[in-house]
Order: sequence, then C-alpha cells, then structure tokens
Amino acid sequence: MPELPESEIFSPQIDSKLIPQVIALNRLNKNIYYYEYAHLERFLRESKKNGYCSIEQFQGLSGEIFENNVYENILQWAREDQDVVWFALKGAYVKEHFNRNGLSFSSKRQLVFNVDGLDFAEFDALFVRHDRIYFVEMTNSVKPNVAKRYKKRIYQKTQLLKRLFPQYEPICLVVLNNTMKDQTNWPYNAMFWFVSELKISDKVLERMATKKQLKFKSFSKNIPQRKFPRFDYYTSMRQATKMLHGHYYDREEFSEKMRDLFGLHSKFYYGMVNRKTMMTIDVAWPHIPDGVNAFYVAMKMEPFTYPILTFYYYDKKKKLYGIKLDKFKKEPVHEEVMKRKRTAIDLRKMGKELKEMHLDSSFLHYLDEEINGQLCMLTV
Repeated sequence: MPELPESEIFSPQIDSKLIPQVIALNRLNKNIYYYEYAHLERFLRESKKNGYCSIEQFQGLSGEIFENNVYENILQWAREDQDVVWFALKGAYVKEHFNRNGLSFSSKRQLVFNVDGLDFAEFDALFVRHDRIYFVEMTNSVKPNVAKRYKKRIYQKTQLLKRLFPQYEPICLVVLNNTMKDQTNWPYNAMFWFVSELKISDKVLERMATKKQLKFKSFSKNIPQRKFPRFDYYTSMRQATKMLHGHYYDREEFSEKMRDLFGLHSKFYYGMVNRKTMMTIDVAWPHIPDGVNAFYVAMKMEPFTYPILTFYYYDKKKKLYGIKLDKFKKEPVHEEVMKRKRTAIDLRKMGKELKEMHLDSSFLHYLDEEINGQLCMLTV
C-alpha cells in the first residue's frame, strides 16, 4: 500500500474508489428478525420473571443484534451499488458448512476461514468493490482498549487477504459505537464508521423470537464457497523453513524477509538441536525430564509484539512442552502445549522433516542474540 501523509493515517480516507459513507448503519433493518440469537430466550425469560431486564446486562445479545443489523444494512447497500464486484453472504442466508481448508460457515453461520481444520480468521463482512477488498470489524464495546484488541486481528486478516487476493488492496472497515472517537494506534488501512446505539423495544425482541423464515432474494454478486481461494499453509510454512534454516541475516534483512509472512504464521521453525547444544545458551533452564534429548527450535513471531526463541520437546508420555526464552521475562516460560493448538499440529505435520535439519551451537546463539527479543515495527 502507498504511504499516506501523517495527517491522513488515522482519519477516514477520501477516495472515489473507497466506500461512500452513506450506508444507513443506524437504521433498524427488518431482516434482523430472521436471525437466531443464542441469548434471546433467556433474556425474555428473565424479563418476564423479574418484570424488567435491561439488555445491557446481556452483552452477548446486544452484540449479536448490533452485528446483524450492521451486516444487513451493508448487504442492502451492496445489492444496489453497481460497483460491488462480489459480496460474501452469511447468517440467515446460508447453512452451516465446514471446509477443512478455505471458507466455512460456522455453527452460528459466520464467515470463517479455516486452515487445516482450525479457525484462522473470521470476517464480519467481506466484499470487493472496484479494485479493493473490504473486510469489516465491528464492536459495540465502549472499552478504551478496543484498538489494542483489534490491531493484531486486522493485521493478520490483511496479510491473509493479500495472499488470497493479490489483485485487490485490502481495506478494513471498522464499525464502532459513536462514543469511541479515538482513532489512534490503528493500522493505516482502517476506515471508521461510527453508529449510535440501537433502541430495542421488548416488542422488537419478542418478534425476533418468532424465528420466521427469511424469504431469500437471489443475489448474483454472492461468491460461492467453492470459488473462494485456499491458503496452502504448510507449503508456505515449508518454504519459510527452508529459507530460514541455517541462514544468517542482519536485523533489517531478517525483518524484510519476514514482512510478507507475518500474520500468516505465528511461529517459524528452524530445525532440531540436542540437549547439550541447547544448554549452551546461558539461561536458568527449567527442569526437563531425563532422557529428553531432541528439541525443535522455533521463533514465536506475532505482529506488533517481538520474536521469542522457543524450544519444544515431547516427554515419555508423548506430551508436548514448550520453553520460551522471552527476553523481557526473568526466567524461561515452561508450559504444556495442548494437542489442538496450532504448534502441536505443525509439529505432527512437519516433525519428520525437521528432525533432518540439525542446527549447530553458533547458529543457535545467533538466533538468541541477534533475533530473539528484537522489537517488531511492522505495520500494514
């Protein structure tokens, strides 16, 4: 993306190809009656029992209504806008469908992109207009740490969309409560829409509980699941491993090589070391069971944090453990890794080939001294 002047980084961008800010996001859309709401029946039950119940006490229900209403208003606009190339339907318009790799509809019929069976990214809305692909992040929260929570999420989805749709420029539409006017510390590809709080009456909520069937209108701009690109996670991972194994880079060169991979992978693997080689790093090592002599070497790397050199090993019971050498902590962090975690799956997939990639002590010290703990200043 081109660099923007400092004055424009944190303000809605003005461009004929960007979304016109004329969508009636505040309007109560009638189609929200046709969605299923996980917290609705309990809310109505509590309300009848106590005579009164504030929807503010049910943040989950309030959030569901907020999200569905914004989505429906965007969809209505997309039906009429001639410049929309395609738009991904979800919610009341689709059925639950799981794809191990690619676009899925979750049990709540949300747009979820899966990689090897695990959720990789969820999109509140996703569409293409002109030569740009827009993804929506929305929240009705008024907590001051909203930007912090969404910063990494936006970065990761931006990186994914760059890989899936290189022909389009990714833009994130951030929909916030109109009391949240702070636009600092957001990625510069974010645009902001502010909406007022919806006034939801008991009659509206009772009508939502009737669960009437939505009369589906044909929508030629919908992108089917089968046409949605896949991200070959392990091909990308293997390419990165081959590139990183045994190679020395200065910090600037290393960051440049990582730029397109950050967000797509949270860890990069270098190979294997034995116990003696690992112990040449002078830290207060935790207790490691006797007999363990094989350690996978990885670098935990997430956007807007810093790299952490990490060692993984299996004990006699085949349980996986990780030892993180976090430079900003006094002692290494030693913890078990659950079987359903991405790291455990990575090592089951790539363990055999990593065992053939041995690292010597000099390269291990290079990783520890030159890369581990350096600050990551990558932004989108």
